[in-house]
Amino acid sequence: MRGRLRGTRRWLVGGLVAVAVIGGGIAYASIPGADGTISACYNKTTGQLRVVDADAGQVCKTTENPLQWEQAADPVSLACPEGTVLSTGVCIETTPRAATSHGEAEADCASVGRRLPSPGELSTARVRDDIDLGASGEWTDDLADIATASTFKYFVITERGNGVQGAFDDVAYRCVAGMTLG
Repeated sequence: MRGRLRGTRRWLVGGLVAVAVIGGGIAYASIPGADGTISACYNKTTGQLRVVDADAGQVCKTTENPLQWEQAADPVSLACPEGTVLSTGVCIETTPRAATSHGEAEADCASVGRRLPSPGELSTARVRDDIDLGASGEWTDDLADIATASTFKYFVITERGNGVQGAFDDVAYRCVAGMTLG
């Protein structure tokens, strides 16, 4: 029985030593490296990825390709394009465009990758100091539901409130754009 206990103790002591060595290696690993770079090895045959501690001298095997990448990406910022200001999550032009029909206004905005604002976007923008919709108002993208009208009518937002205009009337407008990476 003593022989069995000695063998068990040896196994137990050996296991504890192995755990301490492995744990110590992990505790002292420098991943990412001092410069923030993460190093790894990509096995050409199996496709497995193995992270290595390049600062400690670990290198890839001949069957592996070395890879490196930064731990964190550069911060990204969003900004409105020139000539626009942020209002209700969209960038609205600060200067109105010349009066034209609704269809021409939509086409003009689309030609520069923009669109007409919704009534809510334009109503919110009109309270800004740098946006003046004037008494005549400006086009929105919203079709008015007027059953008696012989032509399509669209909502127009003025400094004082809302109105409607026939699709072929000439009304000023401005386009809205999404934010871009700055």
